[in-house]
This record gives sequence, C-alpha cells and structure tokens, in this order.
Amino acid sequence: MSYSLNRFLRPLKANDKTIRVFDDRNYPVHTINPFSVLRIFVTNSNLNVALSGNRTIVLDFQSHEETKEALSKLQSFIDQLKRTSPVIVDKEIEKYIEKVIQINSSSGLSSLNGITSSNQSLVVYGDDNLDIAIDSKGSTHSITLNWSGILSIDKGGLNNTDFSEGELLISDSDRVISSGYTINDETISDNNLWTAGRIIKQISSNKVVFNVGDGQRDTFNLSHNLGTRAVIVQIFDVETGESVETEVVRTDENSVEVIFNKPPDIEKYCVVIS
Repeated sequence: MSYSLNRFLRPLKANDKTIRVFDDRNYPVHTINPFSVLRIFVTNSNLNVALSGNRTIVLDFQSHEETKEALSKLQSFIDQLKRTSPVIVDKEIEKYIEKVIQINSSSGLSSLNGITSSNQSLVVYGDDNLDIAIDSKGSTHSITLNWSGILSIDKGGLNNTDFSEGELLISDSDRVISSGYTINDETISDNNLWTAGRIIKQISSNKVVFNVGDGQRDTFNLSHNLGTRAVIVQIFDVETGESVETEVVRTDENSVEVIFNKPPDIEKYCVVIS
C-alpha cells in the first residue's frame, strides 16, 4: 500500500475532529485522532505515526524528501485540530472514557463533570474511528457519537480495504473477500466478466476478413489481433460462396494458421475470423 503527498490528506472541514488518511487508490485507510498522536517521525521513505495504546501507523511514500514534506503537512493538520478542539482526558482506558476534566469555561452554563464550555469534544482511546462530542446548553447536555473509516468485522463491516470497483465478492466464513473476477467491459482478460451488452457488441463488431491464395503456398498465417484463442474461423469459396473444410490452427491469442491440401489460386478463398 503506497501514499502520495498530494493525495494522503484532504483539506480539513470546519466540523472535522479527526484526520482521515487516504492511500493512492483514494481509499480512506486510517483515521487519526490528533490527541492520540504521541510522535511522528521519518524513517527513510516511511512516515511513522506513534499513537497511544501502543499503536503505530506506517505510511510508505515514494522518496525520503516527499516523506519529510508529508510529516510537515500531517503535523500542521494535527496542530490545527488541537487548536480548534482542545481536549484533556486524564487517563487512558481501552475504548472508554472514565473521567472528563475541565477544559475551559463560559459563564451562564451548567457544567458536565467540570466542563462548562458550550461545545466540548472527548478523546476516545483504542478506537480512532469513533468521535464523541457534547453540546451543553444550560443544564441540558447532548452527546453525539460519530464513526468514520473502514468498518471492522466485529462491528458488522467487511474488514477489507483492498476491494476494487467492479469486483465480485464472496463470503469466506468470517469475512468478505474478492472472488478474483471483475466486471470490466473495456479489456479482454481471463479474470474479466462482461455485461450482456458488451458481449453482444463484441460478437457483432469483432470480425476480421482475409482473402487468401497466391497459387504457390498452401499455408497462411493470419493475424486477427482479437486478443483471444476463442475465435471462430469460417472459410468459403469467393466465386461460389460454398463453405470449405480445411485445417485451422489457433497459434496464439492474436493469429491463426490456415492449411490447405494444395496451394489455392489467387484470392480463391475468403477467411472470416470472429
């Protein structure tokens, strides 16, 4: 999995509480809570993000210089979110918040565990996908849970980041995986499946015609460039229109060999490949 300087981060929105990291396929593969970041550092072309809970995210860039620029960019995002959403949690407990202590205050509001600001954010340790926000108005406190990122199996998701557009998926007991086949109307491949419309178009449009015969050769190698051995070869007499039975060898995916008992006259036969 690789990352690029101009792709791995998207501009922060006003209501963002976390940083989403995208790989070169534009898939969101990591969600980073700025308050869980302990240290970020560069090793060769790897950007390492050390998180609380003994977790480390490693982002692989193209070069050492690009990785250093990525570090500076990620650090600016972390600093920006910390300024706009200051949070203090006094103790780390996996996937839970035990106690919230005072961040700042505003007059005229009742407090929640010492917090009197009208808008409060909480750090969730052990789950970078989960955000918790509290909106306090007077003695009323509204708690909002937000989840972003790739959903794991234990949360009812697919737990897979490697799916491509058009892939057929199958169940593998406790997960969903790729079948190895893709709906693709653009190319010819053993792992591509075509839609009905593409099959009809292929049948009707892929046809190559040759007139063969020079009075000297009995074997003709014809290049059709259809990209497959699965072709139909039909031969008929140009003058009479009658079909001709002769030996045909599909030499590779782009050519066939037509062999006659004796050299045919000049352009005596027509060979249709489809």
